[in-house]
Amino acid sequence: MAMLQNTSQDMVIARTFMIMSWNLMARAANTVSICYNHLEWRDDALCVYFAHMKNDQRGARPRDPRHVYANPLSPEICPILALGRASEGSQITADLERRGAAASDISTHSMRKGASTFCSSGSTTCPPSVAVHLRAGWSMGGVQDRYRRHDAAGDMFVGRTASGLPILQPEFASLPPHFVHGEEVVQKAKRICFPNLPEAVEFVGEFALAPLIYHLDLLREYLPGNHPLFQSPLFAASELVNQLRSYIRTDSRIELKNEIEARKADVQTIMESHDAMCERLCAEVSTILEERVVQTGIPTCDSMASSIMKRLEDAGVLQHLHTHEETEGNTPNTASETAIQSGEEVEAVTEPVYPIYHWGGGMHMFPLNV
Repeated sequence: MAMLQNTSQDMVIARTFMIMSWNLMARAANTVSICYNHLEWRDDALCVYFAHMKNDQRGARPRDPRHVYANPLSPEICPILALGRASEGSQITADLERRGAAASDISTHSMRKGASTFCSSGSTTCPPSVAVHLRAGWSMGGVQDRYRRHDAAGDMFVGRTASGLPILQPEFASLPPHFVHGEEVVQKAKRICFPNLPEAVEFVGEFALAPLIYHLDLLREYLPGNHPLFQSPLFAASELVNQLRSYIRTDSRIELKNEIEARKADVQTIMESHDAMCERLCAEVSTILEERVVQTGIPTCDSMASSIMKRLEDAGVLQHLHTHEETEGNTPNTASETAIQSGEEVEAVTEPVYPIYHWGGGMHMFPLNV
């Protein structure tokens, strides 16, 4: 976030370089050498082609793209947002000093190695190691380099993981912010924001513009007013920006690849089953505990209520209560009837009543000190 808030034009470029190197798992030389004709937008991902790599100097291998995905959930690390705006801050420095560390003592060994480590061991459901090795440009040795080839599905999995999307949540299949309708307005904004953009990457420019509009409120909240982003001609045209915001979407207007869509459905099904299982488990455990308590003779609320009602019935108190209710509804006409009812009352009360004593965590028929 400190790099994002920095107003230096060089920091804007450096931050874009770092985020793209991380997501591509590429060497610095490969990231620096990316040109417009190496970029292509396909479906929901930015595809980056490398002309050659350290282990393929002659460019003899097939030109397989590396898929880079937007992260609308964490815009501060979103590579598409960083591309549209193409580490040491005061807040970070203070936090490090509080922990007894200096910012000058911390650096990265390699963006490529860090990203590959994150993808290989950052979760219990990591992408295949072959896909990670191929994306990082490492040789697997022996016949593995010959028989284990690049495939788009594995690289897409690695790309979404490297972008920071939550791998164990349905949001792992999140789509990038994109425009729906308003083609004329979008074209006008692209000409203002990205002048002289080659025609071959017009589609890339559209998806690079969309996150700037989608995260505009967040950018205005965290970036200073003199940030180079707000000095661009696009953000001086407030009416145009408001029109663009009305066309922004993050829903499934773009078709996801079958593998990612299936994974999203699986995760949602698992989460729904998990929630239903928790409710059912709590109910069943409560039932089992109640049954066990009844079997062992330990009193519960229900068993105590049943025991009390049975004792009252055996003592004739319930019968007396019913008789009393009927008596209230039918007033006696003669004194003899009143005397009879009074005699029944005395007879019912004089029946033996057995007290129950509670001590030692249970109910007993005799007191503790007897």
